[in-house]
Amino acid sequence: MGESVTGAGAGQAASRRRESDKVVTWPEFLELYRRRNGAPAGSDGRPAVYGVRPEHFSLSDDGVDAVVQVVEPTGSELQVVAKLGNDEIIAVFRERHQFKPGDKIRLKPDPRLIHLFDETTGKRLTN
Repeated sequence: MGESVTGAGAGQAASRRRESDKVVTWPEFLELYRRRNGAPAGSDGRPAVYGVRPEHFSLSDDGVDAVVQVVEPTGSELQVVAKLGNDEIIAVFRERHQFKPGDKIRLKPDPRLIHLFDETTGKRLTN
């Protein structure tokens, strides 16, 4: 999933779905990236796309609040559509959870597996 992040080097984080202009602040996610990787060179104040794959989310007490919208068991995985602010995200779990729509969960992406991309060129921003 790609999310738009503004001001990556400055510590400002905002996300939006590409097909809408809804903006959600996710400073916690950007801070995870910065702690693990530092800010990419030359990224200060530049719009970027924040990318995290559904299988790279985990449940965590220090995660970001999300509200379960849909739970889809697919055999070996459990797909969960959740509202994170005004945005919908998809998280995939190998373990079985008894989530139901309306449940509140706390999600955290694996900071080692987060990627930032230049919003204009689509190129990955690296340190």
